Amino acid sequence: MDFWRWGLSDAHIEMLREFRETTGRAHSVHSSTFLEFLDPETIPGEHHVIEFLWAYAPLYYRSHPEPFDELREEVAALISFMAPRQKWQPEECLAICADSETFQHRWRGLYRDPLPLWLEELRSMLELRGLPSTIPPVNPDDPYGHSLPANIQPGNHPLFLAGLAPGTELTPAMQEAAADSPSLGFITSLITVVGSGTKLTAKGHLNLADGRALAESIGCGHLFDERIGDRVFKTKSSSEIEPGDLVIRWARAAGFLRTEHGKLVPTKKGRQFGERVIHDWWTLFRTAVLKLDWIRHRYPKDRKPFWAELVSEWVPAYLRIAVDAG
Repeated sequence: MDFWRWGLSDAHIEMLREFRETTGRAHSVHSSTFLEFLDPETIPGEHHVIEFLWAYAPLYYRSHPEPFDELREEVAALISFMAPRQKWQPEECLAICADSETFQHRWRGLYRDPLPLWLEELRSMLELRGLPSTIPPVNPDDPYGHSLPANIQPGNHPLFLAGLAPGTELTPAMQEAAADSPSLGFITSLITVVGSGTKLTAKGHLNLADGRALAESIGCGHLFDERIGDRVFKTKSSSEIEPGDLVIRWARAAGFLRTEHGKLVPTKKGRQFGERVIHDWWTLFRTAVLKLDWIRHRYPKDRKPFWAELVSEWVPAYLRIAVDAG
């Protein structure tokens, strides 16, 4: 099975293969993400492209702080490739792909507006255009929108992994195992170092003192001013300590910390971290699987291996299959 077959119909698989071969996009993943978003055999319409670019993509690529044009460009190229083969007019879809202003507004609004209002804005936009929408109205009984993300996509892409099954009994052994897990220990150490808030450097990293304190608390203090043989390599930035940098990205992606006016501060969820250990563990697990893009961020852009994007695409799909299979 090719890595991008999960969630795709046979017709989409063949079209995607031909698209990549003829356009030279052999290692690109945005086209498969768009096709996985669609129901099998669906011919994309204007509302599909709107929901994908203005709702699904910002949530799916949420670990990226800024929107990126290659996503819109690749979706447009795929639509231009599909349309003559499926005999439909692509102009309206291509116009949505070309609308950079709305795309960026939606992307950045995700970090500014509460999720229910962010989704409600898009639902209203679709209604004004007279287009169908898979986005449900805001639920008065769910003001924070906890149930919304799993319902906004018509396809079955592994954007969100389910939590514990309803009715699962939380045994003392489960609570103890979660509390003792290294992942909770890492985040607890970071929140302790951050306290009520700590000032970041001009490049957005922990200062050296906080970075050293975090590294020592998670067991990698030896990486600071590392000694190799008779030489000592002075640490110039806390970002050089990869385990500590990863813990910070993990906590931010999970919503336990945020950057505010040049400081790293705990969120409300971060201040309550450890009160519900299984819930916190599961939040960290889902974040690690779906948001961090481990391989993609492991290497600088100029040294990223050709397979980084592919592996980042595989991991959520195969873990979702494993979860579904029990």
